This record gives sequence, structure tokens and C-alpha cells, in this order.
Amino acid sequence: MKINYILSIIFISVIIYAGVDFETGITQTTRLNGQGCVCHNVTPDPSVSVWIEGPDTLSKGETAEYHIFLTGGPMVEGGFNVASRFSTLTATDPGTQILTGELTHNQPRPFVGDTVSWYFEYTAADSVDWDTLYSDANSVNGDGIPSDLDHWNFGINFPVRLLDVVPVEMIAFNALYSNGTVSLNWTTETEINNKGFEVQRSGDQMSEWKRIGFVQGKGTITEKSVYTFDDANPLNGRVRYRLKQLDFNGAYTYTQIAEVNAAPFNFALNQNYPNPFNPTTNIEFNVGQTSQVTLKVYDILGKETASLLNEYKNAGTYTVEFNASNLPSGIYICTLTAGNFTASKKLLLLK
Repeated sequence: MKINYILSIIFISVIIYAGVDFETGITQTTRLNGQGCVCHNVTPDPSVSVWIEGPDTLSKGETAEYHIFLTGGPMVEGGFNVASRFSTLTATDPGTQILTGELTHNQPRPFVGDTVSWYFEYTAADSVDWDTLYSDANSVNGDGIPSDLDHWNFGINFPVRLLDVVPVEMIAFNALYSNGTVSLNWTTETEINNKGFEVQRSGDQMSEWKRIGFVQGKGTITEKSVYTFDDANPLNGRVRYRLKQLDFNGAYTYTQIAEVNAAPFNFALNQNYPNPFNPTTNIEFNVGQTSQVTLKVYDILGKETASLLNEYKNAGTYTVEFNASNLPSGIYICTLTAGNFTASKKLLLLK
């Protein structure tokens, strides 16, 4: 009698634990390292179907989006477990999470019609040529109590071939700000199965990446290719850009990040520093847009004593050093001319 009582307590504890486990996710239940959702039923139900959809071939290091589907059973709510032998899974669906390196739900998801599904990302390992995705899922009646009223099944093992071939060999990615526009340019050495490039932008380290455009790729080509994209309405300040290179099979990789200062500039000539000076001083100025820029120094009578700059400059802030070691003490006038803009500042040389 005492033994039966103890066994009953253990059974109830297992059921309670299993219920919590289901509510917050299940792991180590696939054929990779588990026996299935036995807390619901001891044996799998063949009328329950579980399967994964996504690319069956990836290059090593590539990432792709996959979906796991569940149908059959009570079809009220469902939960799942996905495990990879070698590669990395990422929980991108808000209803999913990673526990002990495996993917699972964070709460049961209601069926829509006769099916429930979740999506996730898979990043191919770079150390093997083949990998496998293992899965199982449970279809429950929604009462929160694991019992034989719920049903589950293993998913069909999903093998993924991992290739050494790099789909797109990127050799350059740059960003340049000029006249209110950020111009992106990048070069590929070769391309294989390249659908194109999604252009993404972020304002700073904490901002989310947002898609701002797409540039068509060239499929498969062994020649060098040059691409460009203009962001005519960039964010102000420091802006980051990256490319999401997409294959036709749904796989993708991200490029390195290109960063640029897209702060709007106005034409301006700032006061030199130090001032007074002896014998050198720094002259700082802003160029609002690409212009022919001249920077000259005159004495108090209007005679030119130095030509410090005469060239085209892109929008930005610049500093030029003025060395007056060969000039006598006195007041001098520094004049900046850029397009239609002209400004002057007094310089005081004291020796």
C-alpha cells in the first residue's frame, strides 16, 4: 500500500512537471537524443504529421529560414522541439525560444484550421558536409494537463547538405556621403545562385536593421561584378549599412557593415584656433556640398599673403594649418570661398 502511494506521488509529480515543461517548451525529445513527448502519450500517433520545410542544400556558414508544421490530433494547441546535430538554430519566431541549444515553443500555439506552424533560422556549420534536423511535436486539447487525450509524433528527419562553395564572394563594400545622398557600392568576384542583395540600414548600434531597397543579383557568374545603390534620404548622423545576400533557395548571408557620417553640413568658416597665434594656427571650415573651395589669407591692406587651398571638396568638415613664420605680427584676414558662399575671419599674429 505504501509503495502504491509513493508511485502515485511520483506519477502525479511527473505529470505536473510535464505540464510545466509543455507550457514553457520541450527539449531533448527528438530522435537525436530523446524518446518523444512521452509525458502526453507513451507511443507516437501516426495520424499526427510533423515536417520541416526549407533549403536542403546550403553553403557552410550560410543562414536560411525554415518552417516546422504540425497537423492531426486534437488540433487545439501545439508545441514542438527541433534539434540539429552540428549547426546553429536561432529563435526568430516570437513564439519560439532556444533551450539547451535546441529550438522549442515558449507557450502552446493555437491551430489555424488543421495546421499550426513555427518558423526559425538555421545557420550551417562549417565543419561537416552533412547535417540533420530532428523534430517532434505534440497536438493537445488545450486543458493544460498532459494525458492520453493528447497526441504526438516524430517529424521526418530533414538532411541538409553543406557545401564548401561560397555563393557570393564579396571583395568590397563601401559607403560615401555627398550632397545629401549616401552612395553604396560593392563588388563581387564570383556569384553562384545569387538572387540579389537586400539593402539594410541602421541609425546606430542600438537601432534595428530596416530594409530600404533591393538590388537584383546575376545568378551564377564567374566574372567580377560592380553594384551601386543610392540612399537619397539618409538618416542624420552616423549611419550603418549592410547587405543581406539572398540565394534563390532562400538561404542568405550578411556582409560586413559599412559606416558613414551623413550629418547635414552647412557652409561655414569657423574662428581659427589658437587666436592670437605664433606662428601656426588651425583654420576649420564646413563644406555643405561638393564645391570648388579656396582658402586665402590677406593682410590688413588687402594684399594676398597666402593661398592655403584651391580644390574641389566633398561635403564635410576640414581643417587647414596656417604657418605665418615668415610674416610680421599684425591682423590678417582669412577668406573662404565655396561656390556662392564667402566668409572671412580676423587672425591675430603676435610674435
